[in-house]
Amino acid sequence: MTVSVIIPLFNKAPYLTRALNSIWAQDFDDFEVIVVDDGSSDDGLSVARSHKDKRLCVLSQANAGPGAARNRGLAQARLPSWHSWTRTTSGCRIFCLLARGTSRRRDPILPV
Repeated sequence: MTVSVIIPLFNKAPYLTRALNSIWAQDFDDFEVIVVDDGSSDDGLSVARSHKDKRLCVLSQANAGPGAARNRGLAQARLPSWHSWTRTTSGCRIFCLLARGTSRRRDPILPV
């Protein structure tokens, strides 16, 4: 894996499918996505689990806050060269990160 995209999830089920679909639509495919459900009371966990992609890892924990969810995702990451935390409602970072991962693979001394 070159890139790990870590999504801490708390009560954002309506936005999760859009966020994941924007990731799956990338031309760059050397990445993993780790969704960490942080004790959501909506159906975010089932929405995350409904996405079937070998690059997706879905974790669940009791509510401990976004920092703990990010750290859990990072601990699960498979030693990537790059990682990023993103909100479910934000796609911009993902596009930038994947573009950086692609560029970095072609030219490892590109600044980030």
